[in-house]
Amino acid sequence: MKAGIRIVGVVLFCIILTLNLTAGGQEERESTTKAEYTVYVVVHGGIGDPYWKKVEKGIKDASALFGDMNVIYTGPDVFNFEQFMAMLESALSAQPDGLLATMTTPEAMDDLLRGAISDGLPVIAIDSPDGRPPLERIPYLGYVGAIPYDSGVLAGREMLKRFRPKRAVYGNHHPGALNVQEMGQGFIDVMKEAGIEAEAIDITEDPVKGAEIMANYLMAHSSTDAVYFSFMLPAETTVVRLEEENIKLGEDVKIGTSGLTSTTIKMLEEGKIEFSTDEQPYMQGFSGIVYMYMHLKYGFTPPPLVSTLGVFPEDIGLLKETVKEGIR
Repeated sequence: MKAGIRIVGVVLFCIILTLNLTAGGQEERESTTKAEYTVYVVVHGGIGDPYWKKVEKGIKDASALFGDMNVIYTGPDVFNFEQFMAMLESALSAQPDGLLATMTTPEAMDDLLRGAISDGLPVIAIDSPDGRPPLERIPYLGYVGAIPYDSGVLAGREMLKRFRPKRAVYGNHHPGALNVQEMGQGFIDVMKEAGIEAEAIDITEDPVKGAEIMANYLMAHSSTDAVYFSFMLPAETTVVRLEEENIKLGEDVKIGTSGLTSTTIKMLEEGKIEFSTDEQPYMQGFSGIVYMYMHLKYGFTPPPLVSTLGVFPEDIGLLKETVKEGIR
């Protein structure tokens, strides 16, 4: 009985001590807290599409954890590099405490960001890095996202796991975006290394127009039986368009893509899309904000690379709930 009383006493003491330490730590945090950090996030978008909504949700969920940080998320409604650059300049003119940005076309962004960084602005890249050699690239603190070329290589290998194509094509939905171009190059290089002819074509940022371009291409190049898209929306619209031509998906043509929506899941389950690579956009936004906060608040340096690349699991049913939540 006495032993039981002693144990209860120890437990109570630990609880009280923990509460006191927590309260003391809270007081210390409050006494050292800056009124507010302002962080801008500028992405090339379009910010309304499913991929970027997941990035945005990750950013909002992370920023909600920190009461002393204000995060402003912005980007063009549809991909437009000129608008993206104007928004980046506007963000820098606001003199934020930190910046997260996509390194969409690093050469064009170089002078602007180098100047801001040399003036003391911490920058973290998300989604698309500066792929130039280390001594040439923009000196941001770190990068959270997939290496675009590696994404294309992974897609090429995934395609070859399923069959040996006669000919392959990559649909570039953002001509001018270096990361999208590099994804295609990774896919094409894997195909060519396997002795398979492959090329990239411009399908524009419009998924409906892109589906028409791809359908016409495949009908004009009948030996092409493997298609890879760096984005799920043109993949989905192309599936619908090819079915109108009575092309059998999964037999006549096999399609791979990147990203996920509920429609993509359905097409994966039906075998109309073979696979989808995963750049985990929610994690890019969430982790980018956490790393920036830790840097601003405590001076921590984020890792130079946090790779978010993967492939959606075969049991796609596990992802349905998280897709509904806007996380995957």
